[in-house]
Amino acid sequence: MTELWSKEKIKGFVRNTLGCGCPDKVFKKIDISEQPVESDELQIGRIVVGDVLLIYIISPGPSAALGDSVEAIALSGKNDRDRNGYNRFRLVVSGIEDDARKERVSACFSKSFIMDEKMHIHFVNQQLVDALRESG
Repeated sequence: MTELWSKEKIKGFVRNTLGCGCPDKVFKKIDISEQPVESDELQIGRIVVGDVLLIYIISPGPSAALGDSVEAIALSGKNDRDRNGYNRFRLVVSGIEDDARKERVSACFSKSFIMDEKMHIHFVNQQLVDALRESG
């Protein structure tokens, strides 16, 4: 799945959608993989930009419950960030359109990581994540 992702499109996504002001030199190295997860319902795309920015992308779908899962995924991302010396971690959740559900997921994320200014959660439209893939 992730081997088809476009590094150029990821650069635009990181800058324009996530608001990262990383310098151009950071984007010379973009590693894309999948993060192992103990759920059949979730896949986690793992992107490392320039050995400084760690991004996990999850697309939970309409029926997946994310309460405890988002906290565990965020903890995994924090540990990954700290273990590898990355500067920031961003959890991108796509495909959630319901504002109440976004608030619940955000609250689960924030209750554990509110004091960590280098961890952020972003909610994006599924089409933005789908657009990261190479066309053709």
